[in-house]
Parts: sequence; structure tokens; C-alpha cells
Amino acid sequence: MLINYLKTVLRVLQRNKTNSLINLFGLTIGITGCILILLYVLHELSYDRFHEKSDRTYRVYIEAFFMNNHIRSAVTSARLKDALEADYAEVEQVTRVLPASNPVIRFDDLFFEEGKFLYADSCFFETFTFPFLYGQPEKALTRPYTMVISEDVSKKYFGTENPVGKVVTVNQRDMEITGVTKKNPGNSHIQFHFLGSLSTLDPNEWSSWLTSNLCTYVVMKPGTPSEELEAKFPEMVLNYVGPEVQALMGIDLEAFEAMGHTYGFFMEPLTDIHLHSNLDNQLQEGGNISGIYFLSFVAAFLLIIACINFMNLATASFMGRAREVGIRKVSGSSRKQLILLFLTESIVLVIISVFLGMVLAELILPQFSLFTGKELVLNYLVNWQVIPGLLLFSVMIGLLAGSYPSIFLSSFKPIEVLKGKISQGMQNTFLRTGLVLIQFIITISLISGTLIVWKQLNFIRSRDLGFQKEAILVLHRSNSMGDQQRFFREELLKHPDIVNASYCSNLPGYDFGGTSVSVEGLPAEEMVQAGIVETDEHYLDVLEIKLEKGRFFSEGFIDDENKILINEKLASQIDLQDNESKRLLLPDTYTRKMIPMEVAGIVKDINYESLHQEIKPMIYRLRKNGNRLLALRIHTTEIDKTIRHIQTLWTRMNPDQPFSYTFLDEDLEVLYRKDRRTGVLFSIFSVLSIVVACLGLLGMSAYSVARRTKEIGIRKALGASVAKIFLQLSRETLCIILIATLIAWPLAWLAMSRWLEHFAYRTDISSYIFLLSTIIASMIALVTNSLHSIKAARANPVDSLKYE
Repeated sequence: MLINYLKTVLRVLQRNKTNSLINLFGLTIGITGCILILLYVLHELSYDRFHEKSDRTYRVYIEAFFMNNHIRSAVTSARLKDALEADYAEVEQVTRVLPASNPVIRFDDLFFEEGKFLYADSCFFETFTFPFLYGQPEKALTRPYTMVISEDVSKKYFGTENPVGKVVTVNQRDMEITGVTKKNPGNSHIQFHFLGSLSTLDPNEWSSWLTSNLCTYVVMKPGTPSEELEAKFPEMVLNYVGPEVQALMGIDLEAFEAMGHTYGFFMEPLTDIHLHSNLDNQLQEGGNISGIYFLSFVAAFLLIIACINFMNLATASFMGRAREVGIRKVSGSSRKQLILLFLTESIVLVIISVFLGMVLAELILPQFSLFTGKELVLNYLVNWQVIPGLLLFSVMIGLLAGSYPSIFLSSFKPIEVLKGKISQGMQNTFLRTGLVLIQFIITISLISGTLIVWKQLNFIRSRDLGFQKEAILVLHRSNSMGDQQRFFREELLKHPDIVNASYCSNLPGYDFGGTSVSVEGLPAEEMVQAGIVETDEHYLDVLEIKLEKGRFFSEGFIDDENKILINEKLASQIDLQDNESKRLLLPDTYTRKMIPMEVAGIVKDINYESLHQEIKPMIYRLRKNGNRLLALRIHTTEIDKTIRHIQTLWTRMNPDQPFSYTFLDEDLEVLYRKDRRTGVLFSIFSVLSIVVACLGLLGMSAYSVARRTKEIGIRKALGASVAKIFLQLSRETLCIILIATLIAWPLAWLAMSRWLEHFAYRTDISSYIFLLSTIIASMIALVTNSLHSIKAARANPVDSLKYE
């Protein structure tokens, strides 16, 4: 029987080529989108789960509230490891990871500025599972001046040779290679090309509990809940952090907390870090669980729209199948057999669509992976469950999409059908209208969301950040010039296309250090946390930052090293606007004592970080030599020639250091890479949803025209114009869009309001966006509807009145 059904299905598909192709196209688009989204979502959800101890590994982080500053940091004190291992029996192991700035790696005549350089404790590979190609994981980082490299770095420097035992130079420090790991899995939040032994560095630099610069990971003993350890952290803060607070501020921890300040350690599961952690100072940019929810909903929407499209087209084509149903029933076919036949037809179509979707997804996947920045792979044969899963998926979707059409078509009474009286079954349009309504709710919501995303991205691009980011070329590692920094700048300024230059510790979009500052004469507990920029006298001119009050650093003032400038945000927090004679106390890096600094001026607020964060209090401090960045304002007429000139001068004066530069505006764009990706994904899947929805509307239009053929003939015979008939036929569609609009607008507003909450500075959700989304949906619907409606309206009324 099944073989007969399949033969019948193939004949039907061949006979109804147009409807079959439209159904295949719609289902294939929906399934392709689902496969791609599913791959991305599963990849994001799989982060750090491949580690053997992932289920009991946690990262310790700091959360504090201090003088209206809410601090949530992924880095902690280096001393935390010893305290955890010595005092708490729940802890099996503690590993620390220290991110390092991009060093220069040398081997023989090769030297490169490399990224992804980390330092880690000797037990790193006992905590985390990174397979080795060469070397022994348990011994790889036990000695100082040793390091492990990744597979791709090994090929870059040593080809196919085993590099274990070889020595490379890292920033003029010789380090022995003791191991080579396989390429880091893409679903790990810890990514490294070089992993140095943490014992190489001087531990005395990190002796303070209030100095935080390492990520600390704790492996709990089997069966021990993390809450048990976390409950003991307040006691640890009291015992270890309390004395340092007392020494720094002159008050004990209890008094500190009584004033409303807090300081504490907390734990987050390793597998939650990528999607659920929103901390500062993370090893790499994390994902967004809201984005995962959104894409999952989009995948479901695409599939729902494709199924609705199938149901509408199948139902709309019943005119060509009605007599077939009648003849089959007269010939003895039961309703159950007819339902099975139509469900088989639906399942076969879905199986073909799934196959085509897999092929299309495979073709698109390389570009999709490149766009998302993820290593996405379709491994159909690696897991035996994939193929049966796809077949089960096909059957389920086939049953879902074919359920209503099969029940609807099998319900015709054979006598009525053979007499041509099938109009009774045509009156039940409620379900079909409801299905199209759902399509347009989804479509209008997605169009609205897309417009809001791009409006926010345009807001980011056009917002005045308080400085000029264009035409700023940034030279990295300028501190390698040593005593020649000043001469190098003077030589650069001789070029006519180099306007100005400034050495600085950081720029907008770059990570910057922080410090605690208080007003001289006020209690130490009234400290404020502020970011700090160390720079020369030319910083404001290069970035074109406005000075609000006072003056900036100048070569004519020899005592400027004892002065600082602050931004408006810090001035307002310490109430300095009306009393500029106040001095601020800053901690000295070496003595750990507070030293007084006179405020020379107040600088306009600028956005140093992305618009996701509010403007922070900032301090500008003079440092004439040793800054790692050189910001150059240049003319943009002949950029390539200017860069070649800078490189030539760099190579002549600093031949042992690689020449590395970026443009500031491009550096800032990186901050919004994830948001742009969201905008593009919104756009792509909105277009796909619109296309599939149009196919469903095409089916409804065909059905509506077929049902009203005689009405069209009568109206035309009575003198109705083509335009009037078209509007009459489109009225139902416009009513559906109106109802969909009333439902979609609030849904889109709620969803996008939640998304915009991630930005400290954001655009407003304008009413015209929702109106525009409805207009777009209406135009698309009317164009789609016109394919059948205008053809029917222009038909000879005589033929329409003869229609059965």
C-alpha cells in the first residue's frame, strides 16, 4: 500500500508542478534557515562543555558597590589562590590565568607581534582539557620561563617539526617551548596562541588583595555544591581584604560596609561564562543569551511560516483535487486512507525539502561561519543519531504541515463534489485566515525589529562621542622606542600630511586602568573609582577634545607632573565644580600611599567605552615617556604614502620591532561588531520570513480568487473596473494586516525595548517605525495578491460565469 501511495504522490507532484515547486521552495528556505540557526545556537550553548571537569569548575569574580560605582570584574587578586587552597576543604584545585599585552615573539630571523598570549599556573591543564600534540600536559608549565604554544603557531614558526625544547624570545625574555596543543576549540572562552608559565613573572607585584589582574578558576570536589563555598566568602573578605581596607582608608570593613559600600567574591559556572556573564575585564568578548533566544524564536517562526505556507497552498489547490477525492471515495477509499495519502504526500515533500535544505545550508555555511566568526560544521555522519533525527524531524513537520489539508480534502462528500457543489467547504476560511494572520504578525514584528536595530546602529555612528575619531592613525608598541620617543615624534611631524602626534597609555575603545581617588581633607571612605589616562601635552589637540575649565598639560610648566585633569563626570561626583582649589589623593603604585595631586583643569566628557556603558569618571595624568601608543592625526589625501613614510622611519629607528598600526575609527567599530551582526541577522531572517509569508499569501490569494470567480464575473459584467475588483479582492488581506498590526506592534515594542536596555545611550523607539513596517508589509501583500487578483479581474466575464 505504501508503494502505491508513493507512486500516487509522485504523479500528483508531477501534475501540480507549480504548487509543488512553491511548497518546496518555501519549506526549503524555512528548513535551511532553521539548520543554520540551530548550528549557531548549539555552538553557542556548547561553550566550555568539552572540559572534563566543566560541571564543577567555576570562575570567581568581584562585585562591589563603592561611591555610586557598581563594579563587576572577572579579575581577582593573585593571593586568592593560596587562600582558597589553604582554608577551604571544598576546593580541589585553583588555577589562575593572566592575559598579557601583545608581545614580540622572536625565533631566528623571524619576529612578530603576537596576540592571545596568556600566563597560567602549572595546574592549568589539569583544570582545562586542551589535547596535546607534543609534550606532557602535567609538566608543561611547572618551571619558570617555559610555555606552551598552539598548533597553528607551531606551524607558523617551525613548520612540521616538533618544537618542544626550542627556545624563543618573548619581549627579550628567553622561554622554552614545553608543549604544543591542538588548535583551540572554537567553543572555548579561553583562547590562546601562547601560554606561559605564571611562575615566570614576579609574584611580588601582586601581593595586595586590592590589586586585581588575574582570572581565578576553582574546581570543586565531586559532590560539593558551589553555594557551600560561596557562603564562606564574606569571612574570607573580612580576614584578608579587611586589613588592607583598614590600612588604606583608616576604617575597618564593618564601618566601610555600614556606609553603604560592599565588596565580595562570587562564583559563576564555567559553562555560563560565555552567554550569561556580563563582567568587565573578561578574557574575550562573550555571547548574548538574549540573542540566542531571539534566533531560536526566529528559527521557530521560519518553520511555522513555512508550515502555514504549505497548509495554505495545499488547501488553495483543492479545486484541482476535489473531483479526485470524489472519485476515490466512490471507488471505495475510506477517509482514513485519503488522510494517509495526503499525509504521505506532505511527508515526501518535507523530506525532499529537508534534503535540499541540507544541501543549501552546506553551500551557505562557509560564508555564514565567516560572518558569525564561529567554526560551524555540519557533521551528518559523525553522530549516528543525526540521520534518524532528520527523518523524524521530516515526519513531524510533514504531519504538522499536512494535517489540516489532509483532513480538509478528505472531508468532501463524493456526491456533492461530483455534482460540482463544493462551495460549502469553501466557506470555512477562519483557520486559513488565522494562519495568514500569524504569518503577518511575525513578519511585521521582524520588520519593526530590523528597523529599530538599524536605527540604533545609525545612532551609534552619528552620535557625538566628544572627540574626532576620523583620520587618527594609532602606532602600537611605541614604548619600544625608549629614549628616542621624543625625537621620533619630531621627525614624524616634519611630514606635511602628519598634523599632530601624542603618546598615551590608551585611547577611546581601548582598555584602560583604574584607580581610587578621594578629595584631600575629606574622609578616605569617600573615595571614587576612576579610569586613568597617562599622556603627554598633545592628547587633547590630537583627539580634538574640548577643555571645559583650567588648562591642559603644557611644556612651559615644569611642575605638571604633580597635576592632573579630570572629566566632568568625576568633577560632579566629588563636587569640584565650585571649588577648583581642591586637591585629589591618588594611590602611589609603589609605596601604596595616597599622594596629593592638584587639579589643573576639567575636560569635557567623552565616551571612552562603547555606548553600552555610561561615561565613567576619568583622570588625565602627565607621562612624557614610556607610553605604549602613539596617536597621529593625519591628512587623508594620500594615506598609503603617509603610512609608508611612517613605516620607513620606524624601521630605521626601531629595526628590531614589528611595525603595527590601526585606525581609531576602525578600532571603535569593533566595539559594535556583535550589534552589527545582530542587525544583519535581523535583516536576513526578516527577508526570509517575508518571502515565505508571501508564498503563503500567494496560496490564500489563489484560493480566494477561485472561490469568488463567479462573483468577479458578475461584478465585471455590471461595469466594475479592474482596479475596483482588485481592491475588493484585497480587502480581506488588508483587514488581516490591520489586525496583525494591532498585535505585532506591542510585541515588537516589548522585545526591542528589552534589547535597547543593553545600551546606556540609545535611540528612541519612534512610532513611525511601526507605521513603516505595516506599510512595507501591506505593499508586499498587495503586490503578492495582485498576481492572481488582477489576472482574475481582467478575465472575460463570460468565462468567469461559466466557471464551476
